[in-house]
Amino acid sequence: MSSNGSAVHIDFDSHLTKQIASKIFHFEDVPDVMTMEIPPIDYLVDGMISRGTITLWTGTDGTAKTFLAQKMAVAVATGSEFLGRRCQQARVLYCDYENPSFAVRERLDLMARGPISGLKVWGTWLQHPPPQIGSELLLAIAKEARPLLILDPFRYSHGAEENDSTEMSAVMQQLTYCKAAGCAVVLLHHPAKTEGSTGRGSSAIRGACDVALLQEMSDETGLITLKCVKNRFGERSICTIRPDYEVGAFEVTDSPEFTKRSAEMDKLQQLISETPGLTQNLIYQKAGMRKSRVIELLKAGKNSFWEELPEGRSLRYFPIVPKRGNNQGNNGTTAGVLSCSIVPTPYSGNKEQPPQRTSKSVPEQPTSKSLPSCKTCGSFALYREKDGSFTCETCTSEKAFVKLMTENKATEPNRQRHHVTATAAQTLQGDVHCEQQPHGQVHADGDVKLQTTESIA
Repeated sequence: MSSNGSAVHIDFDSHLTKQIASKIFHFEDVPDVMTMEIPPIDYLVDGMISRGTITLWTGTDGTAKTFLAQKMAVAVATGSEFLGRRCQQARVLYCDYENPSFAVRERLDLMARGPISGLKVWGTWLQHPPPQIGSELLLAIAKEARPLLILDPFRYSHGAEENDSTEMSAVMQQLTYCKAAGCAVVLLHHPAKTEGSTGRGSSAIRGACDVALLQEMSDETGLITLKCVKNRFGERSICTIRPDYEVGAFEVTDSPEFTKRSAEMDKLQQLISETPGLTQNLIYQKAGMRKSRVIELLKAGKNSFWEELPEGRSLRYFPIVPKRGNNQGNNGTTAGVLSCSIVPTPYSGNKEQPPQRTSKSVPEQPTSKSLPSCKTCGSFALYREKDGSFTCETCTSEKAFVKLMTENKATEPNRQRHHVTATAAQTLQGDVHCEQQPHGQVHADGDVKLQTTESIA
């Protein structure tokens, strides 16, 4: 079905038949699954949501089901955490067939506090409404972006009769094509009126899903219970969540299964960090867990907790090297910022003899115009005097340090302490970059005038 409600015929079977028929003619032509290169399960939300799966997320109205799903969408798009679980950063397509734009914007402002490039919310407020299940457009996006695909609510994402097994089987088959393209499909659904229902409509819906979650809320405490009632690939877990709607936060208060899994993942991560390059057998011997459990966790944590590299018939595991980005120590680019050199205080090193300054090589400047530097120590912390001459503040500070040490050695009261702080800033193209704040004054021309402070304890 297309977005305008008309039927769209997609001849998937014809394409697949051609592809298979060109390679397989007899029983012997069928590839051996044990010799094929099959990638491990690829979790977007650790132990919960993975690529190539369909998740049915059921909950009654008023249980914050949509709010929690939006929180997960933000976590995956930013590569942060959801309910204490690590998320692999990936694109997210949230098809909203029900909520108004102002409600969605208000919640995202709480949780994201700004635009997120990897998150797209496609709502009915747009001139082109979100596509229906079975549309060629939806499948094309699934193949192109392989996103976390959230359909909210499932009932409005198709035009079939929910209670008709034949019609719903066809709808779920269309979603199977999306998951085969690499999507992680999440369907927000409503339960039937019967007690303990995990989703209304035909049993073909739940039967085609790989994971089924049931969300409930206590009227007395307001706590949310998220229970996994079906999982083809892992354990069934249950957790209690305390929501804070004012700030858009959800805190896990009780989850024994998740606590155990987190502890095991942390243990394996520590082993791999301490001894990079361990094989599965060596990790199993050191971890003290069942071998099948170790292999399961190693596959689940690949690319999120550690890297897996093949070596012959073995697999070796290494810590993930963080990517260089905008963090402490660089200026918003991949180029590191030169830190300030610190003059030692009187209480560091040997008090009898002032510490000797080690020779430093002057770093090469990226521009063709070289900056003036001290001929004695190589520092760039030069102060321009009124007569046009330069004074090296690093050398001046060291002289002040030697003088103070001499005075302290001669007369130092029992309860008197002297503290000299000085810093030499390296200037680059007129800017001053310091990882620690100097106890001096930065002048308008980019120079640093150092200041010696004396305090009495």
